[in-house]
Amino acid sequence: MPAAGIHSAVEGPAAMRTPTLEALAMLRPMAEDYPTAMNTPLPRLPEIEQITREIHTLEAHAMQRAQRAIEFKVEIGKRLARAKAILPRGAFVPWAGEEFGWSRMHV
Repeated sequence: MPAAGIHSAVEGPAAMRTPTLEALAMLRPMAEDYPTAMNTPLPRLPEIEQITREIHTLEAHAMQRAQRAIEFKVEIGKRLARAKAILPRGAFVPWAGEEFGWSRMHV
């Protein structure tokens, strides 16, 4: 069950819901949630500062790509809905299986 305040980007069965970028950000722990040992300040080592910058950059890129992936999946869903409306009754799932290797549960 999703945490309070998390809404899906796509409506549907719970197993198929995709969290929004905001929901993913809510799940990321914050540094202030973890006190340092005996409240001692952390050392300011140049290598650690470089690693920290790299991690922040990589995390930002990952979050942007996650949001973009969600947008792509929404567009795919729109096109699947159009295809289902066009195809004869009972042809949609076989078409999706043949074209994309997807099962009924996937589409």
